[in-house]
Amino acid sequence: EPKEKDSETVHELVRLPSEPGFTRSVYLLRHGWAVSNEKRLINGTPEHSLTEKGKRQVRAARKLIKLYDLSFTHCFVSHWKRARETAALFLPDQNFVVDRRLGETEPGKAALMNFTEFVARYPNFFPIDPDQPFPGGETHRQHFTRAVDWFREVTSTTEEGSQILAVCHTGTISCLLQHV
Repeated sequence: EPKEKDSETVHELVRLPSEPGFTRSVYLLRHGWAVSNEKRLINGTPEHSLTEKGKRQVRAARKLIKLYDLSFTHCFVSHWKRARETAALFLPDQNFVVDRRLGETEPGKAALMNFTEFVARYPNFFPIDPDQPFPGGETHRQHFTRAVDWFREVTSTTEEGSQILAVCHTGTISCLLQHV
């Protein structure tokens, strides 16, 4: 008979560095507040930058490095501008590998629409079907697959004890958390 899980149970792949079976740590950092967030766009475009508020958020997040004595052996970043700007502010002396698999969901024609405009134009889009693409964009399943492909590759090819940082997006972080 299966053991009932409680709220403290975590996935078997998630381990703290002090626990048996620990091999790697993956840290996920969402980009700071961006122009697309300010305009309340569905996702915006890869060219949207951080706002001043977003830059302040990243500078505040930098304090976590010292507070938790963090260091990273491998650093990755989405190709979207706001993620690259976040990475440069968060760890200015670090070289990041740009990986397109860490990008946000490609929203196609919806990129420059706010939520109200999108729902008015595409009233049957929600609730989300994982195989329904954004108009001219990708599906949530495609996004999930590429994000998990990145995770599997990185966690299987980096050395034991690696401390991996990925600067990316809410959607990508959600996909990766669903995976683990």
